[in-house]
Amino acid sequence: YNLNGTVKWEYTPSYINEPGPGIHFNHAQIAYDKDGELSVFVSIRDMNCIAKLNFTSGAELWKLGGIVSDFNVTDLDGHRYVVGDGHGAFTHQHNAEYIGDGKFALFDNGYNGSWVRDSRMVIMDVDEDNLEATVTWEWQTGVHAQIFGDADPLPTGNVVGTFWPATVHTTSSDIRESFEASAVEVTRNGSIAWMLGVKGTNERVSDYARYDGEAPIGWAFYSVERFYTSLLIKGATMDTSSGMVSFSVYNTHRQQFDLSATANITCGGVTVTQPIMIAAHWQDTKVSQAFEDMGSSCEVSVSTQDNSVSATLSSDTSSGSSPPVAGSSPSVAGSGSGDGYGQQAEQASPHTRR
Repeated sequence: YNLNGTVKWEYTPSYINEPGPGIHFNHAQIAYDKDGELSVFVSIRDMNCIAKLNFTSGAELWKLGGIVSDFNVTDLDGHRYVVGDGHGAFTHQHNAEYIGDGKFALFDNGYNGSWVRDSRMVIMDVDEDNLEATVTWEWQTGVHAQIFGDADPLPTGNVVGTFWPATVHTTSSDIRESFEASAVEVTRNGSIAWMLGVKGTNERVSDYARYDGEAPIGWAFYSVERFYTSLLIKGATMDTSSGMVSFSVYNTHRQQFDLSATANITCGGVTVTQPIMIAAHWQDTKVSQAFEDMGSSCEVSVSTQDNSVSATLSSDTSSGSSPPVAGSSPSVAGSGSGDGYGQQAEQASPHTRR
């Protein structure tokens, strides 16, 4: 739809009236794929799959996951799910999103009418040419969440997401299983940077199940998003031996399309202006510029129509130095290793399986 409510695009799958599992679209995303084709990626929860559609024609190009998968999928533990074997690496997923460069992030609920595994955050590499997909990263929540959940990679490399436990263990010291809903940021090595747990004021003494069918009773988060109040500059270096200034820049939020911006780099009294495109999906956008005379410091700035950020580099910290992320604080409190916004939060206690 446009802002006036006019239908601009629609899709009805050919198999919507066929016998079998329900459809249940729970996420749709318009994005350019790695080949620059405008596509629509749809998460079909009850079929345990993601579908790719051509935006122009509406044609379905492939399905990934479940019994209808066109892809072989290799899980992180090496288990290989082959086309036609009736099983998949993820089940009843939520917030499956294309994150650029042939990669997808999703929340694998690990539920298909019965429990398959603990719910987890997942990142996959997808080779469309050879119809092969590989789980490259996961974080096990240690609990079961029949529905909802999120997993969003951040500019720092950390992943932020949400989940909830099907059963609340009231005496546990672990937020993951003792609170009704949790938001969490984790590092790629699996450490918890911060975690927020929410529960009602009417606390119970005994453990209790908190779902009706699949839906949670009480507090729950469907998803979580990280926003910054200014653009981000990360990994800025001033290499006096080569005369090269380089850094990476990110937008304030995960935009779905590349964003036009202007970079200004000043060294030794010389300013160079570069038009740049900030990559979609918080992919790394690298900027570099060579100077004959760098002087003792350099100024870098990046601006868009709506926002800007700047940083100063000194020769005292040059030749491979990497200052933390420059820019305003994130709107979600807390940060992880390498985030540049303060100390890493205390980790939640290890989960004990029950």
